[in-house]
Amino acid sequence: MLRLLLLVHLPFWRRHPAQALLPALGIALGVAAIVAVDLGSRSTVSSFRHTVQTLEGRTTDQILPGRRPLRGELSRRLVRIEGVEAAAPVLQSLALGEEPLRLLGIDPFSESGIRTIGLDDGSGDPALVRRRILQLVARPGALLISRAHLRRHGLAPGDSLELAVGPYRTRAFVLDALPARIGDLEIPGDLAVGDLATVQELTHRADVSRIDLVITSGQRRRALQAVRALLPPEARLVRPGGDAAHLRTMMSALRTNLRALSFLALFVSLFLIYNAMLLAVLRRRAELGTLRCLGATRGEILGAWLVEALWIGLLGTALGLLLGLGAGRWTLAGIARTASDLYAYVRADQIAIVPSVFLRAGIAGVAASVVAALAPALEAARTPPVRVASRGQLEDRAQQRMIRAAWLALPLLAVAAIALLASGASVGGGYLAAACIALATAALAPFLGHRLLVGLRPLLGRLFGEIAALAARNIAASLSRTGVALAALSVALSMSIAMGTMISSFHHELRGWIADSVRADVYVSPATAEIDRFAARLDPQVVEILRRRPEVEAIDTYRGGPARVRGVDTFVAGIDVAVFRRGGSPRLVAGPSPTVFLDRLEGGQAAISEALMRRTGLRPGDRFEVEAFGQRVEFEVAGVHRDYSSDRGVVLVDRRTWKIHFGDDTPHSVALYLRDGEDVSAVVDRLRRELGGRWALLVRSNRSLREQADRVFVRTFGVARGLETIGVAVAAIGILAALLALLLERGRELATLRALGMSRRQLRGLLLGESALLAVLAWLFALAGGSALAWVLLHVVHVRSFGWMLPFRVPLGDWFLDLLWGLAAAGLATWIPLRRARRLSVAAGLREE
Repeated sequence: MLRLLLLVHLPFWRRHPAQALLPALGIALGVAAIVAVDLGSRSTVSSFRHTVQTLEGRTTDQILPGRRPLRGELSRRLVRIEGVEAAAPVLQSLALGEEPLRLLGIDPFSESGIRTIGLDDGSGDPALVRRRILQLVARPGALLISRAHLRRHGLAPGDSLELAVGPYRTRAFVLDALPARIGDLEIPGDLAVGDLATVQELTHRADVSRIDLVITSGQRRRALQAVRALLPPEARLVRPGGDAAHLRTMMSALRTNLRALSFLALFVSLFLIYNAMLLAVLRRRAELGTLRCLGATRGEILGAWLVEALWIGLLGTALGLLLGLGAGRWTLAGIARTASDLYAYVRADQIAIVPSVFLRAGIAGVAASVVAALAPALEAARTPPVRVASRGQLEDRAQQRMIRAAWLALPLLAVAAIALLASGASVGGGYLAAACIALATAALAPFLGHRLLVGLRPLLGRLFGEIAALAARNIAASLSRTGVALAALSVALSMSIAMGTMISSFHHELRGWIADSVRADVYVSPATAEIDRFAARLDPQVVEILRRRPEVEAIDTYRGGPARVRGVDTFVAGIDVAVFRRGGSPRLVAGPSPTVFLDRLEGGQAAISEALMRRTGLRPGDRFEVEAFGQRVEFEVAGVHRDYSSDRGVVLVDRRTWKIHFGDDTPHSVALYLRDGEDVSAVVDRLRRELGGRWALLVRSNRSLREQADRVFVRTFGVARGLETIGVAVAAIGILAALLALLLERGRELATLRALGMSRRQLRGLLLGESALLAVLAWLFALAGGSALAWVLLHVVHVRSFGWMLPFRVPLGDWFLDLLWGLAAAGLATWIPLRRARRLSVAAGLREE
């Protein structure tokens, strides 16, 4: 086997290196996509988890506030309990300067035994600790800030900082830089540490976010009982790490969908490997017959071909791992930005090198290469020793394989139907159905393409000339070379069409929902609202000033916070229903008429979003319990409304109901309805000018808020679009490999055409016509397969992942763009064959056997 590899296989690849490099490049792109997505998503969660762990230190338990604010003085009573080693109040917030900055307010005298972050430089010098404690406590506005942040913005100790914290403008100064590391912990690059009183002053708060406890394991049970006895009403005792676990749970659907897309490029590269190995078998059939006559066994030939595929796979996988590491930074930026837009603020600068990611991607790449090469290797091993099949016999066998593959589409579609019906709420059934539909598209493409080309060849000749008819004949007569390339491009374009249809449908639906939901003329929120969704609240004075302005006819307020319903993490929000109903009717999925629905909300019932309905099974009229702010409140479902603000769902109540059950009525944002005739832009400018000097506010018009939502939407699908492009690029490589192999084998044919009078221009038109026909055929088949895939994405995968049932919308513009994509990919793939054709020697070609 090894002797065959050295004497036969390696010389062939040395003569034709592109035939090995192209499939290796396809594998590389597939492996790179898998590595980049896994590293990006894991690094995003890992960065957030690392930040949380750094800020929590040795904390074993945490006390969180309920309906009422939590006061830091409680820690002094808790630390006296036997078994409580330390109790430290903490105030966490987000500030906005040139970029977001995490504010951590600590009581330096309570921190011993929990964390030393900011209090030493990692050396453990007691004198340094004492000096920094005194400076933090004694100097108003003093902050210790991470070195990375200071370096990015050219700041040094003593420099002043202008910050926006919630709706407030404030000033602080850099006391010193935080160390880069403390022990084995790396300090986050967006952290600022200050004395608790300093941070309370900066945030205009008198309470704390939590109290961190360190409880010794030997006395844990007794200590916890004593701690619970001292807790204020509705306060909660929890284990640390909840924020990181919450983000990981919320991102699970996003990560699963991106991971499935990342396997698309590897899936398409299977066809590329298969095509490359099959073409190599067909081109070397004479050598194979000779080897069999000289005594080579089928096992030796099979082994040599599989080892050859293994080397191609190893080469492509190694290159893909390197590319994936580089592309991981791009996906990290995109995924972290998406997580910040949708879930919680995340700053992720460092790629987390996870060996299991590289191992899994490497195994997938090598295994894909060997599996894809198995059928061509068996074809090589079955080559008869006494005769070598002619080109016509080879094409006859290719047609037989094509017909068998077409019949295979029926059981694949049956499996897809069963997966959709029998998988319940599992998203895995949707992915299995999508994979089966993609395989069925690939199985049908060569068969249907051959039938179409045979039938349409006369029409193509009449419309575009004999060159077009000849191009159609060449493709139909070379199915052994072009069939798999057609299947690969069909699969890639079908996924592109499916993603485009899904994104277009979602975008169209989202715009309609925003048009219905964003009805007010002007929206005012704290400057940090986009990075600190629930902690950033408006100053009550701002609300009263806005309410009294003469140009304002009505004001709607919004407040919200995290909640749980039937074990599902979600959100609860409160609005002024009386004002909301003036702007129009809500979009309902289930329930009564819009008027009755709003009446029920004003009467104390609650609405749930479609996503929450699908996650919990609640229906209009059902009673359910909401856990929020340390409270357990029972509501009746007034109706189910459309809401795309969160895939975790939303519980919506009236402002009066909120105040009764959840207490604090300070809104997170307000919506202003202006009097008739008011110029919205002029009002926005006046509010910014009059309020901006004292408060840090976002004042936006209806139009600018919609544009912001559009930008978030585009960012959210940026990584998905990139993965989709990689799949089309791999298919283009497949077309290049097929056309190059055709050109290498058609030297005599093309030389004969040139000798009969075909000009170089006509020869160029023939090759471009063949690639264009492949692209158009693939696009036609992709329309059918992609539409079926889009239906699965919209009505199965999307519903089971995010809880939204989206209507199917035909995006004609996107579909036409996909055709241009295919033509461009095919055109680029023809560039190398065209260069070779220009150098074709007629005399040398006619002498070929």
